Amino acid sequence: MMGAFKRFVSSPGLDWLVFAICVVMWGSAFALLKVASQSFAPVWITIGRMGIAVAALLALLPVLREKLPPLKAPNVWRPYVLIGILGTALPF
Repeated sequence: MMGAFKRFVSSPGLDWLVFAICVVMWGSAFALLKVASQSFAPVWITIGRMGIAVAALLALLPVLREKLPPLKAPNVWRPYVLIGILGTALPF
């Protein structure tokens, strides 16, 4: 997948712009979570955030000319399942 990113050229100005966009997106997520938590249960907020992330990543695949590995390839998916369990599910 890294081959898709080799097309992009980095410059200090562009790096700062990308950084600023990340700061705005990250900070707005916390503000929106505060508003959403007054109306929705935490499980529904989590499901919504995951759904938005999946949709965004699936939309990005054709742009990067990449494909998901087949679901019948457990050796490819096993590390991702392990990371999901250890990093997301297990701490809570």
